[in-house]
Amino acid sequence: MNTGIKDAVTLGHALAAVLAGRADESRLDEYERTRRPVAERVVAFTDRVTRAATLRGKRARSVRNGVISMIGRIPPVRRRLAIELAELRNR
Repeated sequence: MNTGIKDAVTLGHALAAVLAGRADESRLDEYERTRRPVAERVVAFTDRVTRAATLRGKRARSVRNGVISMIGRIPPVRRRLAIELAELRNR
């Protein structure tokens, strides 16, 4: 959701600048070029997390839970995951 809000605000600024004559229409192309990779990364991360969260096999769930428990004890990893899950990373 944070990414969507950022995108809406950024696109709003770009559209306003173009409509007011403060920027060329190419600014809208630049917006897509810079934001599409971010959107693709967010979708890919969400897909991986969802697949891991919905594992069905008992052994697979056990491995997943063990890995989560292990990496959850590493502060830099825990911070990085929190940033990714909250969609606070810009790029």
